[in-house]
Amino acid sequence: MATIYRTIQVLLQLQLIDRINFDDGSDRFELKATGEGKYQLRNSIGQVVMSGSFDNETQINAEGLSQGVYFLHLTGKQGSMAEKIVIEK
Repeated sequence: MATIYRTIQVLLQLQLIDRINFDDGSDRFELKATGEGKYQLRNSIGQVVMSGSFDNETQINAEGLSQGVYFLHLTGKQGSMAEKIVIEK
């Protein structure tokens, strides 16, 4: 049985996020969530490294994040979800 790792590319393919590049050496990602809610980005040991509220136009700047595995937790009126994200530089 193969293990599937969810990466930024998979989230882009699933159209859960959009990549925005301002040609400044860093990428930003826009959540494609409907409605409003809260997000937390946690590192591999569960520490919250970024959090905030989101709406239909929220951007998360990944510039300051180190290479590694993160978990994006979204909570809204429709429920909650978590996605594994791998940042490679």
